Amino acid sequence: MTSLFDPIQLGTIKAPNRILMAPMTRARGTRGHIPTPIMVDYYAQRASAGLIISEAIGINQLGLGWPYATGLWMQEQIAGWRKVTDAVHENGGRIIAQLWQMGRVVHSSFLDGGQPVSASATTAPNMRSLSPFFSFCYFALERFYRSVFNSKFQETSVCCAVRIAVIMP
Repeated sequence: MTSLFDPIQLGTIKAPNRILMAPMTRARGTRGHIPTPIMVDYYAQRASAGLIISEAIGINQLGLGWPYATGLWMQEQIAGWRKVTDAVHENGGRIIAQLWQMGRVVHSSFLDGGQPVSASATTAPNMRSLSPFFSFCYFALERFYRSVFNSKFQETSVCCAVRIAVIMP
């Protein structure tokens, strides 16, 4: 009989056990959306899980609408996440990035009064969708593939608008 502590193959990741750490957005980043030392400790302490799924990581300012949430679009943010992934790997762990775009629910205060970018033709109450989602996806995939690679995450899940996770190699 299979137990929780038996290894499992998850795509390209060989996890030593079946314990997966679910993503929990902790709002422990800086005002510049950079991971902090407490985040390095938090993830390193949990490296014995079979797989860690990171908290939601904003892929650009247009899609970030949570105070102190982290991002992955500036070099400082990439360097901050690199410290996290290095600490997890040094402790024998595996971690994947959950990339995040809040879509139509981003509040205009996060966009200097601008309107949110959304995949939906409908709008959230008191908000409008502006830009076509396809151009956003092209931008995200082209730019953030490099960011994730440089941050040393094993895999990436993309959560856009409705937070549906898709595992990408």
